[in-house]
Amino acid sequence: MTEKNKLLTILEKVLPKDIPAEIAVVTQSQEASWLRHNSMVQGSKVDNVLVQVRVEENGRVGEGTTNVFNLPSLRQAVSQARKGAFCPGPLVLSGSKGYRELSLASATLEQSPQDRASLLTKITDLAGRASLLVDGSLTANVAEIAVVNSLGVSAYTKAASAEFEITVSSSTGPGRGYGYFCHPNAEKLDVISPFLIAAAKCQSSDKQQPLPAGEYTVILEPAAVAGLMEVAAKIFFDGQAFIQQQTPISQLGEKLFSEQLTIWDDSLDPRGLQLPFDFEGTPKQRLSLVNRGIVQGVCLDNESAAKLNAVSTGHSLPGVGTPRPGHLVLEAGNAMLDDMIASTKRGILVSRFHGISILDPREAVITGTTAGGTLLVENGKLTAALPDLRFVQNLVGALDSIEMTGDETRLLGGLWGSFLVPALKLNNFTFLTGNTGQI
Repeated sequence: MTEKNKLLTILEKVLPKDIPAEIAVVTQSQEASWLRHNSMVQGSKVDNVLVQVRVEENGRVGEGTTNVFNLPSLRQAVSQARKGAFCPGPLVLSGSKGYRELSLASATLEQSPQDRASLLTKITDLAGRASLLVDGSLTANVAEIAVVNSLGVSAYTKAASAEFEITVSSSTGPGRGYGYFCHPNAEKLDVISPFLIAAAKCQSSDKQQPLPAGEYTVILEPAAVAGLMEVAAKIFFDGQAFIQQQTPISQLGEKLFSEQLTIWDDSLDPRGLQLPFDFEGTPKQRLSLVNRGIVQGVCLDNESAAKLNAVSTGHSLPGVGTPRPGHLVLEAGNAMLDDMIASTKRGILVSRFHGISILDPREAVITGTTAGGTLLVENGKLTAALPDLRFVQNLVGALDSIEMTGDETRLLGGLWGSFLVPALKLNNFTFLTGNTGQI
């Protein structure tokens, strides 16, 4: 990893002085270890670099990139951007503003492969004694982000995250369960609790029964809610989609969702994975997106903000090309998961979703499958296991049918996108019949 002053000095050295220009750099190191059917798989370490140069030459904008961080490669990327300046301008840059310095974990990767193997061995020992099969991954990431531009922006930060994800399956039947834990520091990862949750879900879903197609009440555990929020970020809160009218939102201030739904984006929340500025150097701040079901905002970068005669909300992302929330928080309510189950006459408990895709962005129609343990709820009790089920659902309708909101949030996500979300009970969710196969 390059130290702050050295990295910024190098970028300032190659930044063009005669034209508007911006250079953004992301360096990332990831170490990972895997479990496959109770056996350790060789771990890996991957280092990546992304450099993006943007310039305005004679009223036209050009871009250059490289994945090598040295002076010759940086200068070549600048030259590439200048020679390829064909897109209509202007290049909209962030001005020089202060940002909050964050004390982020810098020792995340100090865990050795032996340390990670020791953690995972505890899981395989427990799984073996219970005649269960486990597949999982333990990953740790450290990144540096630096941005300089012609208006005096000179911003630098580190980012860190660590994740443990596990799927537990029965060695004799169709049972399957899912567990997850995320933390900014790998040394604080809890691997036992996610395993125990996944194992319990696996054992409770071992004897599955079919389910007729239809509309059901669903109880979504936090991992399932995070899945919906990930697709909601694209459908509802993408500023470029809002400008192009490719979203259900016709105007800010309209009520689309249940009054129980309040969402904001906050990358400075100490409970989450923090970033002090975006990839154009704009300082981060809390952005209200939905308040009591009323849409209050969308995410903007410099380009989309200029089209609306507004200012950037600090949501430029690397490699995405469109502004979206990266640190969504859904306000907790006052219901325990047991309360949601006890109050349900007939419904479905969903551990998580898999493979969610958007069928129609303007109508917010999505599809995907349940995964990691899907259980039938009858008369306030978990009564039977269900196969993984495919759904086709209008997301506006789903989020307008919130009956109960969980009383505590869980952190899920990675370096560039995280979620702090509770469980939700929704009254309307449409499932198709048949077993789609286990995920």
